[in-house]
Amino acid sequence: MNRQRACVWLLCAAICACCTLPGRAIAQQATASFSLSDLMITPMRIIFEGRATTAEVSLINRSNKNLSYSLSIVNNRMSLDGSMELIDEEGPGERFASPYLRFTPRRVFLEPGQVQIVRMQLRKPADMEEGEYRSHLSFRVIPETDAVGMTDTGAHNNAISIKLTPIYGLSIPVIARHGELEASVRLSQPEFRHNADPAKGELSVVIEREGNRSVYGNLVAHWKAPGTTTVEIGRINGIAVYTPNAQRAVTMQLTAPEGSVIAGGTLSLQYSEQLEDRQRILAETSMVVR
Repeated sequence: MNRQRACVWLLCAAICACCTLPGRAIAQQATASFSLSDLMITPMRIIFEGRATTAEVSLINRSNKNLSYSLSIVNNRMSLDGSMELIDEEGPGERFASPYLRFTPRRVFLEPGQVQIVRMQLRKPADMEEGEYRSHLSFRVIPETDAVGMTDTGAHNNAISIKLTPIYGLSIPVIARHGELEASVRLSQPEFRHNADPAKGELSVVIEREGNRSVYGNLVAHWKAPGTTTVEIGRINGIAVYTPNAQRAVTMQLTAPEGSVIAGGTLSLQYSEQLEDRQRILAETSMVVR
């Protein structure tokens, strides 16, 4: 049983226990004081390629309060829309990196402004099969109080209060590539939808991936009307299509410059990856918007 399921089980058990007691049970949501912006993580992706077997992740507390985190390796599956689902077993075409990863520390306490380095190591076995392996390094906030708390609201009203404290967290991908891997991308099914505001619109597109490695890049939309210069009207950075997924559906909101409308011109779309010194276009497409 993984930690997330254990927390859910404990929460349900506590609620069931309260329901067997006399009187009323009142659930209260504790006020959350944690924001995902409190913790700065860099880099946001770890990739082991070639001879690389070690990596470091910096954690920075940007808040004005003490923060504690529990670190673990988890495995996620990406859906068509990019959402992630926690899984325990590999599906067809999936390879977990977790058996080959080691890291320290597993718990972190950060004072305001403090920096902590997390060190990771990849251990490749001699018989490791060629391919891309992926898991995620998870950072979960350790609350100051228990996630489930029970208090008596008073003898007169014979009620019990259940305080629920949400446990926040995030994770970053850890990818290990072994062997000669490659991938190709194309953009398909572009569709533009007009907005009540003629300067705005919505664009949907499918990123199609082929090959034995994942892709990661920025999706940028440009607009060109007759007699005008090309302008950027939409952008989504950091879009991944993980193996074994062949597609990812993306929806982008578009906004033209002041005084312009998205009509009577050409809408172009580029998906590109950031190299050390330049952007490399992986796929592009265009369409006429009337």
